Amino acid sequence: MVAQRLDSKLRDYLKNTRNNLFAEAASNSMSFQRPVLIILDRNLDLPSLLHHTWTYQPLISDLLGLTSNRVVVQ
Repeated sequence: MVAQRLDSKLRDYLKNTRNNLFAEAASNSMSFQRPVLIILDRNLDLPSLLHHTWTYQPLISDLLGLTSNRVVVQ
């Protein structure tokens, strides 16, 4: 519901020629900046995927020092 309202507001804003975000970039050939809107779903924690894979082996290797598939705990 929120995404649909945001979509309609952005489409209306872009249709209006006075408020077109890309009008200045099109007229000025030296300007390559474009606005970017990124919407992420927070149901999945993305930073944790960047730290370790889905298996325990990389986690154990990083934390305990996995060598030749063996961990020595003292």
